[in-house]
Amino acid sequence: MYNRRQFTKLSAVGTASVILGNLHVEQAQAIEPISEDGIDWYNPEQWGIEGRGWDDTEVYYDRLPARMKGVVRDAVWNLSRHSAGMAVRFQTGSEDIKVRYRLKSPGLDMVHMPATGVSGVDLYGQVADGTFRWVNVARPGAQDVNVTLAA
Repeated sequence: MYNRRQFTKLSAVGTASVILGNLHVEQAQAIEPISEDGIDWYNPEQWGIEGRGWDDTEVYYDRLPARMKGVVRDAVWNLSRHSAGMAVRFQTGSEDIKVRYRLKSPGLDMVHMPATGVSGVDLYGQVADGTFRWVNVARPGAQDVNVTLAA
């Protein structure tokens, strides 16, 4: 059994081979953080997000291409603005993992789904045997989210 700190260290190391295997050396070296108050922030758009079906989206995190706006029903288009199913893989040597983002809508949840499922971010770690384990979830309480997922 691992405590959360040990697990976070192991998961970061385990995930390394997955993400670095998909990056060219030049790409990995080109990813530069924005440093603020001693925290290095990385934009995952710099290395790619899994689960995106198209590159020609109106907004980077959309799930349908821009050309489908006005073609599909408005309800479908509006749901395509949700980034559900997308994932980012990364490696870190840090014991602290934070996430910050701004939601497009002040509506954090839906009638049938809590804010964690609509507007949250889950952190999973990969352990030595290759399985993924859940670490934590961002629980948004406002449009601007800035939380620590692991410490």
